Amino acid sequence: MAQKVTPQFLLLPIDEIELLEDNPREINEKEFKDLCNDIRKDPNFLMQRPPLVNLITKENRKIAYAGNQRLKAAKHNGLNEIWVWVENDVPKTIQQERMLKDNLHRGEWNFNKLLEFDHSWLSDIGFKNADLSKLNSMNIPNILTADKKGIPPTIKITFSNTSQMNKFEALLKTMLNDFEGAIYSISEGEI
Repeated sequence: MAQKVTPQFLLLPIDEIELLEDNPREINEKEFKDLCNDIRKDPNFLMQRPPLVNLITKENRKIAYAGNQRLKAAKHNGLNEIWVWVENDVPKTIQQERMLKDNLHRGEWNFNKLLEFDHSWLSDIGFKNADLSKLNSMNIPNILTADKKGIPPTIKITFSNTSQMNKFEALLKTMLNDFEGAIYSISEGEI
C-alpha cells in the first residue's frame, strides 16, 4: 500500500503512469508532431507545465488526469522519466475540473503587445491563421495612398534571399484574406 503523499513535484518513470481513459482532450497527428518537436526544442517545457498525477493509495496506481498529450509526446521522444505533480486520492470532480482548466485557453491576445514579437515563429507555436492575419494587418500602414488618382497604391519590398521571400509570401497569403480585391506578384530578380 502506498504512503500518503503531500502534493509534490516528482520525477517518475513514464511507464509507471497510466493515462486517464475518459480524458476528452484529443489532438490530431500534426498537432502531436508539433508538441513532440516543441518538447525536443525545449525539454524544460515539461517541467514548466508538468502533468498532474493522482496517486490512488489503496491500489498504488498513478494516473495522469491532466497532461496526457505531454506524457505521450515525452514517451514518443524516448524519455523514460518525467517530472509530474503527484497528489493522493484526488476526487473525480476535482480531476475533471483541473483537466478541463488545463486545456481551456482563456482570454484574448493583446495584439499591440504581440507586434513586438518575431512573427515568423508564431504559427509554429500554434497561433491560428485568423490571429496571424489580424496581427499582420496591424503592421500594414494605413496611409497607403497613390500620388495620382486612378493608380492603385503599391509596395515594393526587396528581400535578402529566396527563403525570406517565400516566408513573406506565406504570410502575405493569410493577410490578403482581409483585403478583398488586393493582388500581388512575387519574383526573384527585377521585373
